[in-house]
Amino acid sequence: MSNKLNAENIYLCPTDVNEIDINAVSYYESVVAQQDHICGIIGAPTTIIQFRKTESRYWERIDSKVSDISLRTSCDILRRCVRDECEYCVECDNLHADLFHGLSETNLKQTLEIKIRAEIGSIRSRFKKQDHEIHVDTHECDDVERVYIHYKCPMFGYNELLFPIFFEGGIIAVIFLGQIKLKGSRQSIVSAKNQFFRNNPGIFKEYVALYNSDETRLKNDNKEAANEKGIWGHIISESVREANRRFPYILGKKAISEKGIIRYVISESVREVNPRFPDLFGKKDGMLVPSIEDELTVEAYEKTKEEICKWLSSFETALISDMKQKREIHVNNLLDLEISRFHKDSTFSICNEEQFNSLRKHIKQLMDRVVDGCGLKSIVVYSTSTVLQKNINKPLAELANPCYNLP
Repeated sequence: MSNKLNAENIYLCPTDVNEIDINAVSYYESVVAQQDHICGIIGAPTTIIQFRKTESRYWERIDSKVSDISLRTSCDILRRCVRDECEYCVECDNLHADLFHGLSETNLKQTLEIKIRAEIGSIRSRFKKQDHEIHVDTHECDDVERVYIHYKCPMFGYNELLFPIFFEGGIIAVIFLGQIKLKGSRQSIVSAKNQFFRNNPGIFKEYVALYNSDETRLKNDNKEAANEKGIWGHIISESVREANRRFPYILGKKAISEKGIIRYVISESVREVNPRFPDLFGKKDGMLVPSIEDELTVEAYEKTKEEICKWLSSFETALISDMKQKREIHVNNLLDLEISRFHKDSTFSICNEEQFNSLRKHIKQLMDRVVDGCGLKSIVVYSTSTVLQKNINKPLAELANPCYNLP
């Protein structure tokens, strides 16, 4: 948490709802709510990744609460059935998001293409996908040309869109639109899934072993017994119980096999239209429940890009408004504090040069504290007949008209 404004530390929002940080542009609940809104409009899962360093090796993710409804079954299974919330998906998102890190609106298309050329080799190597391509493109919306990247997921072959989120010319986060299947792309998706499972044999081995060994315990709903296998055993048991509810046609038998899960993931052809999430529907009044399309036409795909660009324009405008309000409150509070301290500590009778210089010293100290605490580039203090100006990294300006009877 920070109570000092610092332009270099600006980020989108705290992921802890109880954290208050003046350098966070917005608030977690606001970002999630607005992301829920666009997710409901486009009927596709979205994820925001903000460029805020954490203790882990990954950037911070902010997932839409509606995304669970619109996840593809095969992607959902991959995330459920691999340890660590599926390191493949998380790392893939982070590596592609990182392409935007440190860039700005200025010459974005060119600098992004240069960065992709430098990083594409390591991304291909990580996912054993030598034909993986990342394309830079633009979409014009309301006379604004917005740069974005698109690529096919190196695991399952679905189309992915990745747009930067700007604040004051810099990129503070990105938003993903994923798991998009275009009409006519089914065969390439099946091919990508086959290649992924060939390159990652035994990916569900641990999951299957735990599921099959814990089956009796799950039937008896004996959580204490499930915990004998440790935290991971308990977590996987909970995942299996939920998976049984959502995917009884796969996992409802007495035993499951890796081949059975893989066959289903590869052959998945229709997206679930009515996934069962009654709690989610009931708790959030006014939520836009997405109309989920299994495949998108080219026209629908372009409309999706149009919708996300409109949303980004509105979202970025709201960020500016949010931060302006936070800064005004912060600066006013700090000024009140410093001026109160100044009046308390600075009672002068200015009759000579020495007393005047003492007053000027106190004014300079006040200005330094305000500039440092507010991240301002400059501040001006007015008197009846003179102006004192202090700029960061510059000496205090000389008085234009020295005067000793300052109020």
